[in-house]
Amino acid sequence: TGLVAEVGQVREIQHGSAGARLRIACTFKELVLGESIAVNGCCLTVTSILSDGFTCDASQETVDKTTTGALRVSDGVHLERAMQVAELDYIASSRAAQTAIAENYVGLPV
Repeated sequence: TGLVAEVGQVREIQHGSAGARLRIACTFKELVLGESIAVNGCCLTVTSILSDGFTCDASQETVDKTTTGALRVSDGVHLERAMQVAELDYIASSRAAQTAIAENYVGLPV
């Protein structure tokens, strides 16, 4: 969505030949396995749900070409969840929301 919902914290990083597994602490409720969460703007998939957050895997390509490779344990990370159906419904029915998107994201005059 481009809207940071929370600042999480990197609790653990496991590096391997295929990339890295990150354990991120956050207060998100109702996480779903397979859900996409942007971590510092890089979309990663939830691979396990923990009592204090989640884990996600980053491929070696992702580690090499994004800021994910520079993360260290205890770093704060911006977290964004995917847009929910209710948010899409609001945008579809709200002239104010449509105007804001057109002006701020697309740069179109309305």
